[in-house]
Amino acid sequence: LLRQMAVQVASGVHPFTLDLMTPRRVLLIDLENSARQTRRKLRALALAAGPHLEPAMLIVECRPEGLDLLLPEDRAWLDRIIGHHRPDMVVTGPIYKLSGGNPNDETEAKPAAMWLDKMRASHDIALILEAHTRKSETANPRHRSKEPFGWSGWMRWPEFGIGLSKAQHP
Repeated sequence: LLRQMAVQVASGVHPFTLDLMTPRRVLLIDLENSARQTRRKLRALALAAGPHLEPAMLIVECRPEGLDLLLPEDRAWLDRIIGHHRPDMVVTGPIYKLSGGNPNDETEAKPAAMWLDKMRASHDIALILEAHTRKSETANPRHRSKEPFGWSGWMRWPEFGIGLSKAQHP
């Protein structure tokens, strides 16, 4: 979904209404997949966008090893890459790969959230984060938690969230 949103915004298609809009420069930082995997997943979306997607509007960086925003060198990398490409929107995640320690520990996750807030403010960007939900504690997937995996602050941090789940039929 986030890759699709990135391609649509870069192509000038509103990701929810499908109305035409001014294309925006998007930086997609994939923290899970290799460059090869990400290219393969983006190929169909780019083909669907056709000539509406100018290559300079969608910048893709892959760091399957993740980012540890507690480390000065990873903070500097993120600041540098955003400053260099000057995107309007950054799409990244999953959030558990934004710090190197225990994703449930506030002392490790909160500084990552604070650094992301600093990036949003200093670079004037929209930021979209991928978050995984916790595994179900029951055998019934209908009762799977919608809370993001990791520090509870992630539930308060975004301005809004979108969850995906299988359609339930009565």
